[in-house]
Amino acid sequence: MWRRALLKINIFAFLALIALTPFFIGYLWREPLAISYLNLASGAVIILTAANLLLGSLRLEPIRSHSLTLAIVLFAAMLLWGSVLSEPLRSILGPWTSRFLQPLLVGYSGYLLLRGDLLSYQVLARALYLSLLFLAGLGLLQLNGVISANNERITGLYLFPNSFARYLEILLLVLLPVWLVAADRLRKWFFLIWLLGLITLLATQSYAGVGSFVLGLMALVAFLPTRFKPLKLAVIVIITLGLSAAIAWRASLPKYQETVTSSLATRQQFWHIGWQTIKAQPLTGIGLEGWERRYLELARTYIDERQEKIIETDSAQPHNIFLDGWLRGGIIGLIAVSYLLLWPIVYSWRLIKDAYTASKSAPWLAYGALGYGVAMLTFGLVDDPIFSDDAMTILFVLFFALASSRYEPPLVRHSRTS
Repeated sequence: MWRRALLKINIFAFLALIALTPFFIGYLWREPLAISYLNLASGAVIILTAANLLLGSLRLEPIRSHSLTLAIVLFAAMLLWGSVLSEPLRSILGPWTSRFLQPLLVGYSGYLLLRGDLLSYQVLARALYLSLLFLAGLGLLQLNGVISANNERITGLYLFPNSFARYLEILLLVLLPVWLVAADRLRKWFFLIWLLGLITLLATQSYAGVGSFVLGLMALVAFLPTRFKPLKLAVIVIITLGLSAAIAWRASLPKYQETVTSSLATRQQFWHIGWQTIKAQPLTGIGLEGWERRYLELARTYIDERQEKIIETDSAQPHNIFLDGWLRGGIIGLIAVSYLLLWPIVYSWRLIKDAYTASKSAPWLAYGALGYGVAMLTFGLVDDPIFSDDAMTILFVLFFALASSRYEPPLVRHSRTS
């Protein structure tokens, strides 16, 4: 009886973590070692999973996707190489734990629950919808001034609006196919939550978030079954009209002038410094947190302050994921990051293509992950879409669920001729 109870606690803890990940990003303390609430919540899930494995309530399952295994190996190789060049040595702890081992084990825990038929994709989707509802509610309360934001734009519990927008768009894209195929009693509620999430995304005034979301949405709907043709046409019309209006009245858009002046200038300076640093050390990089810890030194090395002012005196990342990976782990880091971003696009496309070829259904997650992949690839050109605790956690959960979905009954039901 107690073993069954422990297993149920494991399932509940995993779903709670998935639903509340963006609310766990605060820190208990930062010095001498940073510990966040997400670290504790993830640790609890990992410990519960380990206990259930020892008791036999769960059993180890191989990762059946060789391509996902390669993504994990490449990421580990990047961290290993970056660790050699990192100074001080304790700076490698965050990347190794919070951004790799911890989310990897959380994702694998979900994989075991899915493969053991202890957790269904429908329940996983509902937990993600609950997360979207919480985030939309918080964002809209900030928009109305009921709850204060971290700055003039809504940010949820994040420090920056772009980080909030990134997590919102991930959920929106992954969950869009769910409400399309949900049972009638749930479809209207899913749509309402999704719509609230979309309004919240727009309210962040994040051009990176909204722009990458639009591209991800276009990729997603392009490969939906033909029975969704009215939705495809509606999305094309709405995006075309919205883009036309945005171009025509761009000067009236919120923070447009700030974006095309100070924000763009800051990013261009980041990119210049990052590229010059890479040209000086193209194979090795500068360590896992070399950019964050040495940014001012690098800026003064590659910016002539007699001709150009250094806009920012500190920076957590160069606002381009390819530069970021290259700086962290040299050429290995560039390969690892590129593979990690391309994997969900290629894997989802294969799932969808195989389903059409065999005249059977493709998992809903394949469509959502395809949109997610395109959006994060685009977002990564101007910001960091993965190197944070929350993003890595949801990334590994989605990747493991996607790998498992190849062997599971689909939620989307259609035929090739539908």
